[in-house]
Amino acid sequence: MARRALFVFDRENWCCVFPDAEAAAQLEANDVEADEYVVFDQDGRVLEIWAEGLDVRVRPTDERDPAQLQERLGRFLAKWNITCASDDVVDIGDAIRTADWESRWPKRPRWLATRLHGDAPPTL
Repeated sequence: MARRALFVFDRENWCCVFPDAEAAAQLEANDVEADEYVVFDQDGRVLEIWAEGLDVRVRPTDERDPAQLQERLGRFLAKWNITCASDDVVDIGDAIRTADWESRWPKRPRWLATRLHGDAPPTL
């Protein structure tokens, strides 16, 4: 199965990028139940998100809105001064994940930072 980048936006347009639907299970069920998130895949398909107990589930819908995805990503990049040389959403997702990785804590001691966060930013 091909990996599908997921872009999860909260009500304030904060964006989290996940490499696949299983990774989106990191979202908190109580926030999902409160309709805190809007989820898109890399093609602009809107995904339904719901909680079953403490487990978070996502599934694709028939709705597509790539323009809204691009608009939300543009606002997020501008607000957080994240640059990306491409308009490709996967490249933008990688830029967001890299910015998140670069802002990680702790950064020192290096061995601990590497153990917790790896030695390179994650990619999609």
